[in-house]
Amino acid sequence: SASLIRSGILPTSPLKHSTGFTIRTISLYHSLFVRCPRLGVQPFAKALCDLEGVAFRPYISSQIYAALDIYVALLNGMRKRVRATLGRQGREWRMLNACPACQYRLHEDDDLDVRMIAQMDGNDSLKREAGVDLPPASRERIDRRVVGEDYFASLEETKAWDEVNWASIEDVTDGADAPLLQHIWAEGRCEERWHNMKESNTVKSAAKFRENGWFVLLCRHMLVLAVCDMVQSGELSRYPLALLHLFMAAEKEDREPIAYDIACKFSKTIARSPLKSLAQWSGFLPVVGTMHGYAHERLCQL
Repeated sequence: SASLIRSGILPTSPLKHSTGFTIRTISLYHSLFVRCPRLGVQPFAKALCDLEGVAFRPYISSQIYAALDIYVALLNGMRKRVRATLGRQGREWRMLNACPACQYRLHEDDDLDVRMIAQMDGNDSLKREAGVDLPPASRERIDRRVVGEDYFASLEETKAWDEVNWASIEDVTDGADAPLLQHIWAEGRCEERWHNMKESNTVKSAAKFRENGWFVLLCRHMLVLAVCDMVQSGELSRYPLALLHLFMAAEKEDREPIAYDIACKFSKTIARSPLKSLAQWSGFLPVVGTMHGYAHERLCQL
């Protein structure tokens, strides 16, 4: 296998090799899949067969899958070695250096009240149905690989921020005195008028879906800082709490305005959660995005 890979060919079996694909071919499909996840292996395999003038056989798709797994494993191993050599391993480095425009610091830079603006929101377009243990047996292949460890919050990390588990989360405190804006944390009436803030709309989800979408934390240049899956639920408060905890624990220097379409309501959630002390220490400033701002009351727009 090693000699084939050195020759630029990815084998499709561990010992006896009868079929292989060039690294450039698998790299092409990998790049296409990253840009268009809907592109399956079978259409790509059929296109290769058309180019070579041979009839398509179903086993060719399985062989491409095997070669793709090897390619991704090699790619991840290479990237991990490069990051370790450059001293860039660990979750904090990724979150603190994801965007050069926002996070690259120069010694001659002036001190700014606000140096970086981030935004977060959920999206329900990435759904995946839950499996059902009924005959006939499912042909779905379980993927046990772990990816995105430097920016992806696991299901266990997000579940820890459920309100029922708040007592078990250590409250982060610091001597710095950085109180949040009181008028933002004051009792308002936005959630009474916003129908999409109601628990019946934000918590319900179809039972047939295991994953209902993603919740992401981005900088204003749309580069990912942290992300997590919304599993068997709607847009619960545990998802933004978990991502903010990861980011605030890493970014300890600057005041952080975070845009969220329900920032006013979410600020009250933070005020009574274990994240409150860390948010105060980090200078957390909740803001409402321009698109949603006019639906809020005047204090939320300021």
